[in-house]
Amino acid sequence: MNDQDIFDMNLNFLMKTRELCLAGEEYKAQFLLGVPQEVSSVLKRLSFTQIRELAAINMLCYTWRISPHVIKDVLSSGAEESLPEDIRWQIIASATRHAAKP
Repeated sequence: MNDQDIFDMNLNFLMKTRELCLAGEEYKAQFLLGVPQEVSSVLKRLSFTQIRELAAINMLCYTWRISPHVIKDVLSSGAEESLPEDIRWQIIASATRHAAKP
């Protein structure tokens, strides 16, 4: 992975987050992408140039949120043959189950 890969991933993530926020769907950015409310408020006000500058920080702007348990649950349930929408909801459901465990 090189700097351009990280930049591209960051830019895609930040632009999608900003798109959701500008569309009034901050809840999706927060729940699905894990973006804190304070960050979504700031992203709405940034210019494209500022977003590109943020994307170029040479480290990912987001963190991995799926635990190994979730991956195992999704793969063992036959989700690889399901539609992408099915996989997304299985991941969310599994993450919720594992987050609730002590």
